Amino acid sequence: MRTFIILILSLLLLSGKLFSQPLDRISSYLDSKYISQVAKDYYNGKFTATDDSRTLSILDSVATANHSTRPFYLLLMSRMMKSADGALSEAIGERCKDFVEQHPNQTISFLFNERGQKFLDSWGKAIAAELTIDCEDHPKACSRQSFAIAMQRVKPTNKKLLEQLYEKVALHCR
Repeated sequence: MRTFIILILSLLLLSGKLFSQPLDRISSYLDSKYISQVAKDYYNGKFTATDDSRTLSILDSVATANHSTRPFYLLLMSRMMKSADGALSEAIGERCKDFVEQHPNQTISFLFNERGQKFLDSWGKAIAAELTIDCEDHPKACSRQSFAIAMQRVKPTNKKLLEQLYEKVALHCR
């Protein structure tokens, strides 16, 4: 019985690692058969992100079941935020909000490291913009609701970092 409990606890600890992959070396994604050619082309500057099917396919890949490729798609989406406007901006905001609510630990893993930290404010703005669209009259209340949803799934060690992200969201909610 003791061995079984240790095994279960080990698997639980490992699952947090498996489902919260940090961003790997970019070359490993560019060489991967599991990354779409469209994503590789965008990364290599072969096209500009717009609200077209190529760009939206990259955004849709953020929700991939492949946890090892997800960080690359998060990077691409985060890079799009800088120049996004209109429909693309709305699509990004929706994906960010949904992702942080469903995968707060992976969001934290991506945003609170050396390469992702520069996107923290952009994520806050994108989520706030989505909440402003969804809840025109009460975006701050919706921000608190979104935070509560994410808090139900976040590991205790990531709670303070999730709070920091939602502080950015609250700053941008009007």
